[in-house]
Amino acid sequence: MLRSFVLVSAAVLLFFAVHAIVFHRRRIHSRFRALCVIFALVGAAYCAAYWLLPMPLTEPRGLFFFLNGLAYYGFIFLGYLEIYFTADRSITIRIMREILKSSGKEITIEEFKKVFETEEKIFLRRFSEMAESGYLSAAGSGYRLSRKGLFTAAFYGAMIDYLNLEGG
Repeated sequence: MLRSFVLVSAAVLLFFAVHAIVFHRRRIHSRFRALCVIFALVGAAYCAAYWLLPMPLTEPRGLFFFLNGLAYYGFIFLGYLEIYFTADRSITIRIMREILKSSGKEITIEEFKKVFETEEKIFLRRFSEMAESGYLSAAGSGYRLSRKGLFTAAFYGAMIDYLNLEGG
C-alpha cells in the first residue's frame, strides 16, 4: 500500500513539474490539449511503474491499490483544472490584477471599463460580490484589494506569469 501511495504521489509531482516546465518555456496555444497529453503520458508512466512493482495486478489487493492510485491521480488532475482555469479565465482574477497594476492600488468601475469593453452591470455585480466575499474594500469612489484579495491576486498572478497564461 505504501508503495502505491508513493508511486502515485510521484506521478502527481511529475505531472506538475512537467506542466510547469513546458508551459514556462513555451507559449502553448492549445493549453487544455497540452495538459491532457501531459496527464496521459504521466498516467501511462504510473501504470508502467506499477506494473514493475513486485505486487502483481492479478491479485485483488494489487489491483485495488493500482485502481485507487489511478483514481487519486485523476481526481488531483480534475481539482487542478479548477485552479488552472480560474487563473486562465476568471474575470475576478483579472479585476484583482488590474487593481494591482493601477497607480494608487485602487480602481473605479469607470477606469476598469476603459480597460475592458463590456456592459457595466456585469462589473457592478462582480465588484459587489468581491466586496461581500472580502476580496475588495470600498475606497472613496473606487475599490482596493483587501489582505485576502492581495494574497489571491499574488498567488494567481505568479501562476499566470510563470505559466504564460492569458490571465483572466
